[in-house]
Amino acid sequence: MKEANEPADVQQFAELYLLNMQRLQARDWYMFPETWLSELHARFLEHLTLFFVYEGQRLVAGGSVFHMNGLVGNFLSATAEDCGQFSPNNLLFYEIIRWAKRRGYRWYNMGGGYRNNDGVMRFKLNFSQHTEDFHTYQKVHLPQAYEALVQEWRQALSATIEMEDSKYFPLYRMSRQ
Repeated sequence: MKEANEPADVQQFAELYLLNMQRLQARDWYMFPETWLSELHARFLEHLTLFFVYEGQRLVAGGSVFHMNGLVGNFLSATAEDCGQFSPNNLLFYEIIRWAKRRGYRWYNMGGGYRNNDGVMRFKLNFSQHTEDFHTYQKVHLPQAYEALVQEWRQALSATIEMEDSKYFPLYRMSRQ
């Protein structure tokens, strides 16, 4: 495993990440372009670190974390398709934890899962059973623009979804499923 924060590393991670999201059939929202990832890493270079796991010379997993004020937080991760029995994510998360401890970070927020008790959450609970509630603040800064996006999305959604009763925020990102 190695830290990988050069522009070429970000490009390599972006390629791995996109292939991973396509394989998982992720929604378009998760298909971040390489230019966006490169700009993000350049802007937050002191607080955003990439890590790579190799099997020989082949990149098999990568992850990025934000870090500051005693906290490390997962951002994005990706795994190559055919890793066999190697389980590179186990090594990736383990080494990020060791990296954080060596630098004096106190907390590592691995994030949750996609849904309650899904495979992602079960994987993360293998590292620690300690969980915390996670809260976000919801604020619409441009109400007219937000309402226009909601109206456009409402027209695209199936009539079976009851948006008015939903606590989903922002509504225009609600899944069609």
